[in-house]
Amino acid sequence: MNLFKSVSEQLAAAKERRERRAEEEARQSAAREKFEGIHRLRLSTAAAVSSVVIVCHEDTWAFVERLVFPTPGTGFHIPFYGSVDSQHFPAERCRVDRGTGMATVTLSGPHLVR
Repeated sequence: MNLFKSVSEQLAAAKERRERRAEEEARQSAAREKFEGIHRLRLSTAAAVSSVVIVCHEDTWAFVERLVFPTPGTGFHIPFYGSVDSQHFPAERCRVDRGTGMATVTLSGPHLVR
């Protein structure tokens, strides 16, 4: 009798684990679909922009620049698969006011998407 009860408990526990796993997969799928929908909307909105001017502290811009335009072997960065020229971007489009330490950065549409 104990052997039967043990097997039936194991089967019930396995069924419960499958149900929880299916619920978690459904939650993750819904979250992924929501994220992708918002991401597509942001991309289409950003693609319509000709340029954006950002004013931030130069340290903040340096951090963002390292994430978006990494040099090889520097560690974490935001992956991007596109054709944005990162070689000449910062020098030509970033002005820093040495008095306040504020950076004025002009981003084009493709840079903004990135």
